[in-house]
Parts: sequence; C-alpha cells; structure tokens
Amino acid sequence: MYISLADKEPCPSSESQGLLLLSPKDIELICSRQITLNEFLNLNGLVKIKENFNQDLVLEPFPQLLFLSNLLKQEPEHIEQFIERSKQE
Repeated sequence: MYISLADKEPCPSSESQGLLLLSPKDIELICSRQITLNEFLNLNGLVKIKENFNQDLVLEPFPQLLFLSNLLKQEPEHIEQFIERSKQE
C-alpha cells in the first residue's frame, strides 16, 4: 500500500497486476465490510488492471490499510494537511 500523487495517469508496475485508487470513503468502505472487486467497480471505484481479474474476489484490506482507515477516523485534519503539503511539493 502506498500513498502517492502522480502527474500522469498511474499504471501498475511490472510486478503489480492492478491498482486500486482509493479515496478516504473507499478506504472506509473496504475496511468496514466485505466487498468484491465487482461491487467496488459498480460503486464507481477507480481501478487500473493489467489483466482480467476474477471480479468476484473479495477485496481484503492489509493491516496498513486498516491502520490508515483508523488514522482517517481519528485524525482527519492531519491527513488532509499531509495531502495538501504533498500537492505543493
């Protein structure tokens, strides 16, 4: 899991098969209940996939995403400040 900002359209690197481009709302959704890739796409989730995936697979958050979800709930203003500073650099 990475937090990043890109000037160009993001795409999966050679070892990655896909990217989920998550908003804070997406993070909360994935961390609060089981959701499949297909359900995420139907909710207008942003995904960049190299190859065909089984879209019925459940998206399972790693501990880093669960931690970020908790940070967003507890310290939303700090996260927003971090994002704004990143855009300025």
